[in-house]
Amino acid sequence: MLSLKKNIYFYASLTLLLCFCICHFTFSYFSTLESDDYNLIAYIRDKGFFGTIKFIYMEWEGAFGVLLISLLKIKFTLLTSSLFLHNVLSCIITVYCFYYFIKSCFVKLFNLHQSQYPIILTIIIYANIYYNNLALNDTWYWLCGSIYFFMPALLLFFTGVILNSSNKYLLYGAYTYFFIYGASRFNYSVITLSILGLLFLYFWFKHKTINKTVLLLIVFVIAALIIYVIAPGNYIRRNDELKQVLTISDYLIGPLKMVVAFILKYIVLKFPFHLIFLIPALYIGYCIKDKIKLIIPTQQKLLKTLVYFMGFMLFCIYVQCFSMFLAKGSQVGRTLEMLCIICSFVFLIYFLLIGAFIEWQKVFFGLGLVCMFISSFLLIRRIQICYPIVTKYAVATNERHNIIKKALLEFKGDTLKLKKLPPSSWLHSGELKKRAGSDPMNNLFLEEYYKPKFALDIED
Repeated sequence: MLSLKKNIYFYASLTLLLCFCICHFTFSYFSTLESDDYNLIAYIRDKGFFGTIKFIYMEWEGAFGVLLISLLKIKFTLLTSSLFLHNVLSCIITVYCFYYFIKSCFVKLFNLHQSQYPIILTIIIYANIYYNNLALNDTWYWLCGSIYFFMPALLLFFTGVILNSSNKYLLYGAYTYFFIYGASRFNYSVITLSILGLLFLYFWFKHKTINKTVLLLIVFVIAALIIYVIAPGNYIRRNDELKQVLTISDYLIGPLKMVVAFILKYIVLKFPFHLIFLIPALYIGYCIKDKIKLIIPTQQKLLKTLVYFMGFMLFCIYVQCFSMFLAKGSQVGRTLEMLCIICSFVFLIYFLLIGAFIEWQKVFFGLGLVCMFISSFLLIRRIQICYPIVTKYAVATNERHNIIKKALLEFKGDTLKLKKLPPSSWLHSGELKKRAGSDPMNNLFLEEYYKPKFALDIED
């Protein structure tokens, strides 16, 4: 009977995966290049591949590693004339990263080599991250459409490598990745170093050994961070922000306000939906309760473990918020993707542990199935809501480019008036702004790309 229930649970999770893929790939099909991509295409055309990297490093920002991968993404997109394959590939890579991480934990902690449980948990947590992030458009676009903010997901894959580091090629990949990742964003580097530091201390105090893998990863991140910080482009781009003078009070109170805002927006307001997507993990916790209780034998130790994970989650939230405040950056959703992923994994661990200590097998099984089907419905419902919006936006974007291309051959005026793009919902909007105003970036990306002899503007 237990084996039958496991199979039913497994196929129910595959139904959730199918609905997730339908949702994700539908919107991937309508994905368009973002505004910055057109600038980068123009730079590649005019300056060459490595000339573009040098120019961005000297004039815009120091994220040399992810910039390199972004340029490769653009060249791949130009070859295929679509972002669809890129977004599908990003989704597959992310799912595999999560699966490898969870499976490595199961092998290392529980000596469980079954793939069924890690597959179910991977589907559950990725669907939760996809649906319940800070903003649906940020979740979809920045996690799967942009290299800069997609890369944090891979950190979990290489954390799995640290847990199960018998493959030297995967270790070399981890070193390379952390070097690239260390130069992606200042706040990402800080939280990565914090987590690696905790792992290093764990191995030192728990096993009385220096974990060379973790130590080397720390070195690579620090090296990349130094290259990022000294980039002249950072100080040209953010000159006004960096000149701001902050008091000690600002540094103490500012991050705490950001922590409260994140907890309220991501955890409190979205808690019912986190429950719907993660409740199925209770039954998995029940199925592996014997393995869990070998590590956590009593309820007193369970409570202590839950407190530790809560402390870890709050530590990560504070560190990232503090680093964002330290770098005088803005708290936009896309820069908190990694933090949302970490919190989602802590939630998942909570459900697994609680499921192992509460003897409600039938309740967990039935409730888990119901929640999987509700989650599937929510994803399909999202298509119904957003499909008319994304198709309208995609069509309008294509029409705009066709109008500009035609105008390059026929238009004789000084300023070409363009229709305003419709709201983009899940799609990142690369809307032009009117030329009037103080914003120095008005219309630059399309003007750099097309190099028209006339100005571009938006109709009132």
